[in-house]
Amino acid sequence: QDCGFEPVLQALQDACRPIIAAHMPSLGPFEVYHAFLTRNWVGREENATFKMHRDRSDLTFNLCLHMSEDCEGSTVGFYVPDSEEVGQTPTDPEHRRLTYRHSMGHVVFHSGYHWHKTDPILKGTRGSLIAWARLVDNRPRPKVGDLVKLVPNPRVPDGVLANGAVGVLKHDDGVSRRPFQVYDLEEAQSTYYGCADLEVVDEP
Repeated sequence: QDCGFEPVLQALQDACRPIIAAHMPSLGPFEVYHAFLTRNWVGREENATFKMHRDRSDLTFNLCLHMSEDCEGSTVGFYVPDSEEVGQTPTDPEHRRLTYRHSMGHVVFHSGYHWHKTDPILKGTRGSLIAWARLVDNRPRPKVGDLVKLVPNPRVPDGVLANGAVGVLKHDDGVSRRPFQVYDLEEAQSTYYGCADLEVVDEP
């Protein structure tokens, strides 16, 4: 946005909104808040070392802007671990559930919580616009120092607030999909939570 690309991001957001509303009706309203360009080619140092990861977003858009006619590889693998326990990371290829092949001018969108990895490019070049979106929550934003607990059916159900526990919000980075660092009442451990996960309480 600072470089003048806000109209482009707004156009992407507006174009995808009805599609997401039709296929992900439970997702609710969202806004694009961060974007960057990627470019991949044979010989690029990072090409062989792309790591499996999750994004700092609620929703990720991956729009293929460039793809040479001879492009091979540079697909994206999506993974589902056997367990969603904290620290459980899927492995490749055991937990790969889908391999997405890019097409120029097409966009794939997915949950930022979904494990994924770009595969090495074998021939040619390819580039994408990656945009991150966050869910829009009309509730008042918790403030640092507030006592908080989890809402019913949170996206992050574990950590220091599991099983109805109350904690204290100690840090808000204001940007990422899990901006709130919450400590237990003894301030011994902490967990990061998303904007829609928490509600403020008056007392423990």
